[in-house]
Amino acid sequence: MLVIDPSSGSAGSMPGYALYFKGVLKESGTIKIDPKQPIQYRLNDLYNWCVDNHVDVLVIERIRGARAHEYLRWAVGVTICAVKALTVLEIPTTVWKIDARANEAYEKGDEQDALMMGEAVLRIAKEATSNVNYTAMLQRKTKAGSRTSTKPARKRVVK
Repeated sequence: MLVIDPSSGSAGSMPGYALYFKGVLKESGTIKIDPKQPIQYRLNDLYNWCVDNHVDVLVIERIRGARAHEYLRWAVGVTICAVKALTVLEIPTTVWKIDARANEAYEKGDEQDALMMGEAVLRIAKEATSNVNYTAMLQRKTKAGSRTSTKPARKRVVK
């Protein structure tokens, strides 16, 4: 899983990344882009970095609305295009910031934002998996003759 905190490579911000393998962090950092270059060269540098990373899952911050700078939206598009992941997950800022606020070691930054997005996705996946496993267990018990059921009881109508 590759997590990208998108940026078009400005003087104040570079794209942050975190690379996970089977849920374990393997590498993180920032993608170096020369902020003095014109936008088309910066986006090309971003594309070239991303195209070398073959992953099943790409996680990228969800960027929407008129308030988002157009270069940032372009950077998101270039990243999604270059990575060619089987699955692309967009994570809203409001979701991953929950994990950031809960982490005392978190300091705002490009790499740290990518790490927090990754941790949020892993947490959500673990919660979803544990809920699915619990539901599957209940369903197996029901099929095996247990009185436990995931279906609501039917109301009897007496005439």
